[in-house]
Amino acid sequence: MEAVSQALERGSGLTRQLLAFARREPLKLERIDTTQALESAHGLIRSSIKDHIRFEMQITPGLWAVKADRNQLEVALLNLAVNARDAMPEGGDLLMQAENIVGDDQEKCVAISVADNGEGMSEDTLARAFEPFFSTKAAGHGTGLGLAQVYGFATQCGGKVNIDSAVGQGTTVTITLPRA
Repeated sequence: MEAVSQALERGSGLTRQLLAFARREPLKLERIDTTQALESAHGLIRSSIKDHIRFEMQITPGLWAVKADRNQLEVALLNLAVNARDAMPEGGDLLMQAENIVGDDQEKCVAISVADNGEGMSEDTLARAFEPFFSTKAAGHGTGLGLAQVYGFATQCGGKVNIDSAVGQGTTVTITLPRA
């Protein structure tokens, strides 16, 4: 019975991701306390990664609020944490940082970075990373929608997402969201 429940939950989650990606499920943009949202996501992320992965969260004091969909922010952070976990099958370090920044256009933003010291991505993989259904994971171990969801979430909130990665050096994904 538990297998059926897990399959239903996975199917439901995939449907939500597909709808959000297709923009048929509008984001509920609201002013959210970024620090509170990140602290709330901490337990969910910790329970989704393996014990042999060291997880640390660093939040700059006085972090600005952002205008975003709280649930989709949590899904984006969880997607990034799961990708990091999968890139470190033998264990490693996962660091989530959040800080206030001022962009090149003087726009005030909050940058949330998720960094791992895992396998990293090749240039070819980086070029396709945000494509829906593109995955380097074995069949049945990924939908190829995780980074597409992160990209869709960030852009629908008026923000950006950037990936810095190299094979054998790990990956850092940074979501930049405008200050509310």
